[in-house]
Amino acid sequence: MQRYMFLHEAFVYYDSQNTLIDYQEAVNITSIAGDKGKHAYSCEDNTDGSNVISVTFQPHTSKSILYAAWESGSGDKWRPGVCSTYIKLEMTDWFSKPGW
Repeated sequence: MQRYMFLHEAFVYYDSQNTLIDYQEAVNITSIAGDKGKHAYSCEDNTDGSNVISVTFQPHTSKSILYAAWESGSGDKWRPGVCSTYIKLEMTDWFSKPGW
């Protein structure tokens, strides 16, 4: 439940700052809401989350972009997906093919 409140807090914050939500803000919101266990705003040495993959999708009229991060390491070195680097994937070719 608390993670969903993080979404609300982020939207209220960006609204109060008159900040339009672009991909950087969307990835930030996604990563904050992702399950990091008891470490909602921190990834440092975090092994108690359960987030394996984290994805933000940014649809456009001319292109569709997906930002994704996934878990890394194992055992004591494991980190949730939201604690990894997000990569940008251009998805237009996938979504514009016949039959998709």
